[in-house]
Amino acid sequence: MTSDATGLRPTDNPAAGYVYLVKNPAWPGMVKVGSAADYEQRCRKYQTGDPYRAYEVIGALPFSDRLAAESAVLHELRDHHVSGEWFQVSEGRALHVLQTAPWEVLNELSTPPSD
Repeated sequence: MTSDATGLRPTDNPAAGYVYLVKNPAWPGMVKVGSAADYEQRCRKYQTGDPYRAYEVIGALPFSDRLAAESAVLHELRDHHVSGEWFQVSEGRALHVLQTAPWEVLNELSTPPSD
């Protein structure tokens, strides 16, 4: 079993994986936020439902706890929510949130409480 970009094998940490952002020109100005152990495989599955195969990954980052990181991104983008995990938001804003919000939450989760 090989490791991925997180440096972990899937059995090392089942919570590890990626938070990713995708877009599709059929829905201009919309960005989907998702998480998966293997975001490339997940995005290939999206393509099967699109005759034009137009889904495009615009960002993906590895996390030791992908669900906590995804939750932080979804929370930060809540004012732009449209449906499910789709948001009416610029790519730049979505990328900024992906690069900043999860780190704050994950740092809080890993910081021991002070007395």
